Amino acid sequence: MKNFKRITALFASAVLLVSFAGCSTGETTAQIISKTSKLGSYSGKVDLNADVSMQGSEIKYGMSSDISVKTEPFFAEVNITTSSDDPSLGGQYQSKMYLTTNDGVNTAYVGYNGEWNKQIIKADSFKYAVSQYNPVDNAVLFMQSATNLSNVGTEQFNGYTADKYEGTIAKGLIPDLMESTGAISLVGQNIDSSYYENAEDIPVTIWVNEEDGIIVGYKLDLTNLVNHLFDKLNESKTATDENQKLKAVSYLCEAVITDYNNEINTTLPEEALNAALIVDDTQNDSSAADGNS
Repeated sequence: MKNFKRITALFASAVLLVSFAGCSTGETTAQIISKTSKLGSYSGKVDLNADVSMQGSEIKYGMSSDISVKTEPFFAEVNITTSSDDPSLGGQYQSKMYLTTNDGVNTAYVGYNGEWNKQIIKADSFKYAVSQYNPVDNAVLFMQSATNLSNVGTEQFNGYTADKYEGTIAKGLIPDLMESTGAISLVGQNIDSSYYENAEDIPVTIWVNEEDGIIVGYKLDLTNLVNHLFDKLNESKTATDENQKLKAVSYLCEAVITDYNNEINTTLPEEALNAALIVDDTQNDSSAADGNS
């Protein structure tokens, strides 16, 4: 995991929480979760955008991931774009990742700035890496985690006629969801559960294709939560000057499932196939080879 975390740090982010359950429509909610979970292939996009104020100026930065997935045998192509209007944060750069499972072997291929690496990884690590960029898995997660979820009407969403659901993510679930989805990555590192004490529930909106009963998008407004975390960070650094304190003007997680049950090109480029192999010294060869944790 140590080396795998190193190469996937290039993609640190992601996108987003997703979950859904406890809805007033009960059985309908379960059907939506089941249908969405059974998709054999899909494409989507996750956006994480922050607007932060400090010292009287605002900084905009964010991360956008485009993903195409085939579930059996597993294949995922992920394209990441990170951008900022502050040159000190790196401006804009792009990265690419492929995740494949063949004959029980899980392999991650990561390309950044013309350099490629690959690694055979354990099943548990592999699943975590995928979850960070997967709008379908995250959307199902949100539906399962949401409370007070209700259908507030039908509207056009990304070309679909969609039922719009609104609810909240209970504060007790927030630390694990923020960690597992990587949605906290634009805020900072080493933020443990204590930072979330007394945080408020998170509002979540989920769109479901009215015709097929498939989740096609979601939105999380994390502005209040991030300001709560910033207050905790400011306290830990004993920041007293208001101009030195961070404040989130906005912090949004949004995702769309652009297509599903579609054809996915699973051909790996030569540069990925010929990438240097990183050996993870925290797992033995047999566990890596059979894909088991």
